[in-house]
Amino acid sequence: MKYFEYIFFIVFLCLCLGPIILSFRSIKKQYFFRLVQRALLLKSKNDFSFLPTDDLKKIVQLLLAKKQKFALAKLCDGDIKPTVAFLKKHKKTFLTLVLQTIFDANKACPKLKKFIREKPKYYPALLYLAYVYLQNGEKEKALLCLNNIAPEKLKKISAAQALYLQAFFDLDDGNMLPSSQKANAAAKIFKKNKAFFEEAQTYCLLGVIYRTAIICDVAQMMFDTALKIFKNQNLVLQQADVYGNLGMLMAIQQRFAEADDYYQKALEIFSAHRKYIKIAEIYNQQALLLLMQNDLVAAQNTATKALQQHQKHKELKGVALSYDILAQIAWNRKNFDTAFEQASLAKEIYLKNKNYSAAFECMHLLALTLFSQEKFDEAEKILRQITKKNVPHFSNFHTANAYNLLGLIYLQKKDLDRAKALFNQSLDLEQFNNRLSGIATDYANIGLVEMKCGNFEQAQKTIHTALEYAKANHDDELVELINKNFNLKSES
Repeated sequence: MKYFEYIFFIVFLCLCLGPIILSFRSIKKQYFFRLVQRALLLKSKNDFSFLPTDDLKKIVQLLLAKKQKFALAKLCDGDIKPTVAFLKKHKKTFLTLVLQTIFDANKACPKLKKFIREKPKYYPALLYLAYVYLQNGEKEKALLCLNNIAPEKLKKISAAQALYLQAFFDLDDGNMLPSSQKANAAAKIFKKNKAFFEEAQTYCLLGVIYRTAIICDVAQMMFDTALKIFKNQNLVLQQADVYGNLGMLMAIQQRFAEADDYYQKALEIFSAHRKYIKIAEIYNQQALLLLMQNDLVAAQNTATKALQQHQKHKELKGVALSYDILAQIAWNRKNFDTAFEQASLAKEIYLKNKNYSAAFECMHLLALTLFSQEKFDEAEKILRQITKKNVPHFSNFHTANAYNLLGLIYLQKKDLDRAKALFNQSLDLEQFNNRLSGIATDYANIGLVEMKCGNFEQAQKTIHTALEYAKANHDDELVELINKNFNLKSES
């Protein structure tokens, strides 16, 4: 009986203390993980944020279990060398590669490729290589990696990472509905598995998707959610990225003061951490903001400053965007030759980097410069290149814009039947992506054709539909423009 009391007391004590000990270990692991996460992202040599939460947690847990205090302390300061030595000693090859990729993806990339050649069915490694390729602008290689992965073999977080990448490619092709569906599915998996960094990144991607679709209230909600997570994780550089995205969102809503405020917040953080490429990226966005306010001199100066910074650091993606912005500024100044020249330079770099979406945008601008000079046949030739079904990364979004401008060309040529058919082709694509502003514009153009054909009753119905879509998208400028054109036509 006496021993039974002792045993009972010991069991009771274990039952009470066990959960406390486990909880303490969990808190300790989480504490060190957050220190390591923040340090690595700050000290990383990458121009992008790469941090697979699950694998980094495994590394921290291993260091704690093996009582590697020195290596853990160094890792908390962003020094990966002692941890890399420890992981190599214990033959943790993949975790070693993960850590090296987080710190310097370009340097780790050859080792990652070698690992994949030896273990082609190790899909997490293929996913990470795809991510590195994507961030370096090598989209075809990234897609090749993704296509060599068997989705049914992926575990939860890996499946979410694959969905995230697929969502990006869908967005790049202008297919926003499937892109948002995949990104939402990925975010749910990340949240359930407490992969907060990836969850926040996915909300950022969703913000970009909804911003592209001009669904601004949902886009803001996504960016705000991402910002909240990054603040909770004390990740300042990632907060700056969100501020930059929020600035772009405010800009397209013409909330210029708020946009400038967000850009300034991003600049302060990037300047404090000497992230020069990121600083140049914000300069480009500020140039676009000034362009929208028709401050063309300041816009050109800011875009030139961005161009010089990107050229200095040999950042071709940034160079292309700077040329792109300078082309738009020249077009607004009606300096069509300069606009054509700058847009051509941007297009060539975009194509070299396989950024077809941006290349299509430049081609559209090239066509616009020709359209503005009434060089309709030359403009049509460029637009037809966008609408070809066999072009790399055929895009509904850009094809819709091309059909719209082709419709305007045939409207100028007074070929009304063909203009109407082209506007309808644009409308079909816009409806597929549920892009309200594009739908409204196409209906307005179709209404204009109906008026020119003398079908006034049908024109009124079509313009009413255009107004409804413009109002649904809260696009006051488009509503005003449609009303103005309709009134002018009614009076004539």
